[in-house]
Amino acid sequence: MSYHATMRRGLGQIKAMLFAYVQLRGLSTVWAGELGEPLRLSAIQERKLLSRLAKAGLTPPKCRV
Repeated sequence: MSYHATMRRGLGQIKAMLFAYVQLRGLSTVWAGELGEPLRLSAIQERKLLSRLAKAGLTPPKCRV
C-alpha cells in the first residue's frame, strides 16, 4: 500500500483496524508509538486517532498516550 493511500484512509477505517489489532493481539495496554508500524500509520495519524478516541471515551482500557 502506498503512503498516499494510507493517508487517505478515514478515521472509521483506522479505528476499526486499531480495535481489531488490539483484540487480535490480546493487548491490555497500547502505547503511543506502538501502532504506527503494524497499522501503517504516520505519527500524526496515530496521535490524531488516539486523541479523538480519548475525547470520545473509546480508548482501549489501558491506552498510554
